[in-house]
Amino acid sequence: MVDSSLDEARQNIDKINDEIVEKVDERMSEVLRIVKYKDENDM
Repeated sequence: MVDSSLDEARQNIDKINDEIVEKVDERMSEVLRIVKYKDENDM
């Protein structure tokens, strides 16, 4: 019983970690886009 709860908790953590990685990736893409825009427009 405890093992299944532990496995479920681990799966939830893995899912949340995947979501965090995805959000960080989106954010970094946005930051890089802004940096590129600034470089191209001498800002």
